[in-house]
Amino acid sequence: MKSALRAWMVVAASCACARPPDTAPDGQRSVVRQAVGPIPGVGDLPVAKNPRGMDRNVLQEGRRLFRQYNCEGCHGGHAGGGMGPSLRDEIWLYGNTPGKIFNSIAEGRAHGMPAWGTRLPDRDIWALTSYIQSRRAGAAEMRRAPFLVVLASGCASDLDALSPAGPAARKLADLGSPVLVFFIIISAVMWALLIWVALRKTGTLAEHAAPDAGGGKGWVAYGGFVVPGAAFTAVFIATLRTMNAFPVDHQQHAAPEIRVVGHQWWWEMHYLSKDLNQVFVTANEIHIPAGRPVDLELLSYDVIHSLWAPRLHGK
Repeated sequence: MKSALRAWMVVAASCACARPPDTAPDGQRSVVRQAVGPIPGVGDLPVAKNPRGMDRNVLQEGRRLFRQYNCEGCHGGHAGGGMGPSLRDEIWLYGNTPGKIFNSIAEGRAHGMPAWGTRLPDRDIWALTSYIQSRRAGAAEMRRAPFLVVLASGCASDLDALSPAGPAARKLADLGSPVLVFFIIISAVMWALLIWVALRKTGTLAEHAAPDAGGGKGWVAYGGFVVPGAAFTAVFIATLRTMNAFPVDHQQHAAPEIRVVGHQWWWEMHYLSKDLNQVFVTANEIHIPAGRPVDLELLSYDVIHSLWAPRLHGK
């Protein structure tokens, strides 16, 4: 009985020793394919250099692959974060060296990150690694120059509502641009008045005018009621005129071309067509033909969303 027990223990120990490793060396493929990668906390693996480097053509290839395989659907535009984590900060659960980034892409990670090692060659995965490294380097440079971040935030972008690319957005921009300029002027005047009052310094806190002293009521009447009332009335009338001229299609169409489903943190896009080969689902991005209207159907099962393409239409 004891010899049989010892034999069973030897077999069990041998099986445990023969178990394949949970992790692969940095920058290399695992012998045993897994649905998700190794557990976090492994910090003693060697650092593998990126054989593709940071050449401009490699970064363009990585950017193309990042968009082609809809990595933006989870990690956001330019890898800034979305439904998935940002790839531009310093918080990396599985490591941010080139080899560990390679392993994360190839092996996948828990909670949603698929394993791309069986679908993409090493060359493409290294190109994606190069692109992600470039995004992190760019973010680090911007953190060193916060003033530039503030200035860049005012530059035009693909989401700039004041750079319209459609008739509906143009109507809104025709209203928004002069209103923005008007309120900037009003703000400048108010700040000038506040500075003027602060610099006058008439009297001290120990003395004040008599309670029944007159004066100052004109500032309250005109500055507090007349001028703001006139400004808001003008903006209200301009808004009504814009709403009346806003292009709205009241016709009932047979079927939408794109069905948009709002979820808590992302948009689910269904491209619909009579040709089943043209029907597919993606996330967070809409690609439409230029020069004609496109009908969208908006759905949401558990949240209240407002879909807005600022350069094309209103909310």
